[in-house]
Amino acid sequence: MTQQHATSASAADAKARRIDQLSARADQAEACGDFPTLVRLRETILRLAPDWNGTAFNVGYAHELASKHADHIGDLRAATRHRQRAEIHYRRELQRDPRCAVTHNNLGNLRASEARGLKAANPAAAMHAIQEAIALHTVATQLDPRYAIAAYNLGGDHAELAALLADTDLRAARRHWAQAAKSLSRALRLDPTYAAAAGRAGDALAAEARAIADDEPRAALALWIAALDRHARALRLEPGDTTAAIDCGNDLLHIAEMTFAHDRRAAHRLWNDARRHYRLALRLDPTLDIAEHDLGTACFDEATALADIDPKRAMTLLLSAEAHYAAALVLAPDAHDNARSLGDTLALQARLIAATDLPEARRRWRRATRCLQRVQRKVPDDRWPTVLLARATIAEAEALAPVDPQSALRLRRLASRRYRSLLRLPLPAIGAGDCYSYAQQVCEGAENELNPRAASSRALWRRAADGFLEAARRNPRHAWAWNDAAYALACLALTWRDAAAAQPVTLRAEVIRCCKQALRINPAHHAAHTQLGNICATEACLACDARADDLWQQAIAHHQKSLALRPDKSFSLSCLAWVHADQADALATRDAAAATDARAAALAYIAEAQRTAGADADGVRTAQALIDLRFAGADASPEARQYAMQRVARRLLKQLDRRAASRAAALALARAAAEAALGQTEACTAALELAVLLGELTDVDDIDDHPAFDAVREDAGFQRWRRSRFGAARPTRR
Repeated sequence: MTQQHATSASAADAKARRIDQLSARADQAEACGDFPTLVRLRETILRLAPDWNGTAFNVGYAHELASKHADHIGDLRAATRHRQRAEIHYRRELQRDPRCAVTHNNLGNLRASEARGLKAANPAAAMHAIQEAIALHTVATQLDPRYAIAAYNLGGDHAELAALLADTDLRAARRHWAQAAKSLSRALRLDPTYAAAAGRAGDALAAEARAIADDEPRAALALWIAALDRHARALRLEPGDTTAAIDCGNDLLHIAEMTFAHDRRAAHRLWNDARRHYRLALRLDPTLDIAEHDLGTACFDEATALADIDPKRAMTLLLSAEAHYAAALVLAPDAHDNARSLGDTLALQARLIAATDLPEARRRWRRATRCLQRVQRKVPDDRWPTVLLARATIAEAEALAPVDPQSALRLRRLASRRYRSLLRLPLPAIGAGDCYSYAQQVCEGAENELNPRAASSRALWRRAADGFLEAARRNPRHAWAWNDAAYALACLALTWRDAAAAQPVTLRAEVIRCCKQALRINPAHHAAHTQLGNICATEACLACDARADDLWQQAIAHHQKSLALRPDKSFSLSCLAWVHADQADALATRDAAAATDARAAALAYIAEAQRTAGADADGVRTAQALIDLRFAGADASPEARQYAMQRVARRLLKQLDRRAASRAAALALARAAAEAALGQTEACTAALELAVLLGELTDVDDIDDHPAFDAVREDAGFQRWRRSRFGAARPTRR
């Protein structure tokens, strides 16, 4: 009996030594990244000791590491196979020890990894997998409340689920972001040196900020500041972490962009801080192309903000941006974002120097075109190169318009063809955000059509409206999708010559429905009030006297609400001025006193818009000029009114002639109206052609309904130009 015990003990010792040897080799294979060997050795140990605690877990962990490696190298089939084997062994371990928090945590990691693989192809399956991961990680944190890694993984799961929900249910997404912040804060409390938890918390806050930036800019700014705090903490804990340095820079870029409008100096300091963080990342890893690209973006974003304020400083920044994008392109020649950003930078450089050095500007536009066309050829499904090419072409056309109208016209037609190529693409199959972005690009193309009533313009507006409505269907809480659908439908209605026809009436009713839906989602949505104000004004122009008065008041009330929500918007003031101007025309024949009051209000609003105008200063000046001409001698006889209008026109032309040469082309529509009032048909049509090429004249009603053009309206030359650009004229609404 004693001999048998001795033999048994000797065999057990030999088995233990063998397992120790295999474990040492497995640890070495894991350290070297030899995952096939690791899996083979762990499975051998399991066969030798199937009842030992932890052997099944170790095999599962080996398969989990192998699945991550397979994901990294793009072998999806092997990754799926290893995940399935890992789950079998983890569940086998749970049968032996149901209260093992680590096993629950690792099972949750498998589910989260599976969700990331399914996210693009099958969002519903990805959502189901991430919910299972949340359940498993929750159990792990309950079994071991001091398990920081499980709390970190749970926070990551909530952040992943929030990102999946953001396009369809923003409220639910924000609840999960809040849960993510709670779990990641718990992980940091359990382990104050946990840099990854701080970084992940910053990522979740930044993702939520991006999701709400359009509707809640103040809340988004607070979230970005909080994200910067978490990313900075991660960088302090791990000073060599390039990801944390880049994340800090990205947060600073967003904060600077939102700060610029009210504090330019603070924004400049923030952009400098962002560049400092990107340079830190480059010092840590000089081969990091994304840091070079983001450094270029920090220069480009500040230059874009300064372009109309300080062109010299903006040009210096753009030259720096060009250098950084070119360096990023050398580091990563196949990264299409680098070439695309370089092309966009060259195009903006060209726009800034076009007024002083047109030949050099055209050379830069040609370089930008070559950059963007290379990206277009390599990635034909990417819409952005097409859009950026169209924008650059329009900018070049606007620069050429005063000196070479024929070349400018050819370029505008080329830009229109580029925008129309977007119609060949189907609506994006997945995600409300991508669908909304596509609709915005098509909408931009429709706005730049030379003839706003052409069939191509109608097709673009229809596709844009369909895109916005599809985005709203996929995410019913997307207030901007509803608002922009209303805008596209309102513009689509304007493509009919007869505003009282059945189709425009139906479209305007749909506009009202979309605006009201946007306001139900966000009662503080200023743009929806602007849309409703414009629609009410249109309806008032077409309505009978009794109903028109009520519609005018509704239009004014909506624009005043929009102004109250965004007092810095000179556009709302301009809209109020135009509504009062239209109201004054409508009241002129039946209530002279009310018409006089409406004119006074229009002049007051446009004067206020002039004082507050920033980047849209030329647009406001054009509106003021057109309103001044419209009201000249409004209460006088036709002959006296014509004389008063001519006097205002001469004064306006003198003001335009005194403008600096670099701005001589601006206000072409105002010049056209002044020349028309003086009966100068040839000068009027030349200015109108320039206004079309510059994108100032986008609504033919601006000339059909304005009394300044009455003096040339019957002229054969004017009618020829009108037909060639916009087709047959409709009867005026006045």
